[in-house]
Parts: sequence; structure tokens; C-alpha cells
Amino acid sequence: METSLLHHIDSAYLLVGGKSSRFGDNKATVEVFGEPLLARLTRQMRANGLSVTLVAQNREDYRAFGIRTIVDLEPNAGPLAGVIAGLRDSRAAGREWSIITSCDMLDWHPEWLERLSSESQKPRSLLDAVFLGVDLFSPFPGSYRQNVCEVAEDSWRLGNRSLRGLHSALEDRLVKVAIEPRFQPKSFNTRAELDARLA
Repeated sequence: METSLLHHIDSAYLLVGGKSSRFGDNKATVEVFGEPLLARLTRQMRANGLSVTLVAQNREDYRAFGIRTIVDLEPNAGPLAGVIAGLRDSRAAGREWSIITSCDMLDWHPEWLERLSSESQKPRSLLDAVFLGVDLFSPFPGSYRQNVCEVAEDSWRLGNRSLRGLHSALEDRLVKVAIEPRFQPKSFNTRAELDARLA
């Protein structure tokens, strides 16, 4: 089992506050192989040496899971609100880097932490975020330096509420790294997509 002693990143924020409108139910709590998805992902991330915090619209919705939970910057405002909430919490805890990911993937792969952690430690004059995948826009999972919080908050105040906008604001301070196809993050938005992933 990998532990956080092997990596300089030891915390993760799991976004569970989405409306899941296309899915028709709460993706975070849908059962996958007999286990609620958020519990499955949390278990896997903890086994990879990460502490896990949920970012939700309402703490009470997830109290039964016994996982530390914080609230979105603003309810029903999209994933950037959850990213900012996670970054604020990370900054308050004095962490330099944290992982932020979504609840709509079937598994957490240790390879992700390995790549995100090793890439963010490479000597560069400017680096504030690392994402997996080169060709597609796939913001999760990503590793963020705590000072991205200021960039995200500025973007929010200017009315830019999209993750693409945050990526644009980071410009050359963001790095995308290639990863083997079998480790590519794969999310789902509909029941059909979930069924296809499970198949």
C-alpha cells in the first residue's frame, strides 16, 4: 500500500455538490459494486495515503458517511464553487498542494497521485496546477497549489464561474501531463454512461 510518506501531497477534496441533473439522481451516492460511490472513492484514496474531505452543498446530506465535509462556496453554482471551497480549506490548513477531484469516476488510481505529485515537484519558476491528459479538457483529478485560490476567487468576482475560465487565467502556470490510456480518468454523466463504464 502506498502512503503519504512517498508523496508531498497528502490531502484530497472530493466534490459531491453537483446537481446530477443529467444522471437523474445523486451520482455521489449511487451504488457501484455494492458500495456508495463516494465511499468507494474515499476508501481508495485513503489507501493511497490521502486524507479526504467532501465538498458538498449541505453537510447533513453526507453526515452518515462519517467523512469530513465542508460546504461549497455557493450552492448550485458549478464545480468552481467547490474548487474554491477546497482551496480555501487547504490554504487555512497550511497545505502547499492538494488534490481536487469529482465524485463521478468509478475508481481512484494510485497512478494519478504518482503523476500529479511527481510533476508538481519538478523545478519550474511558475507552476500552480497539474492535470492529467493532454488533448481533452479534463480538470479532475488535478493537483492545485494553494495560491490558485486567489486566482480562482478573482475569476469568481469577475463573474467567470467556469473551470475553463480558471484554466485560462492560470495560463502558463498550468501543466497537463500525458498518462497511459488505461489510466485516463473516465467520468460519467448519465445512467447509460455509468452502465457502459461498469460493462
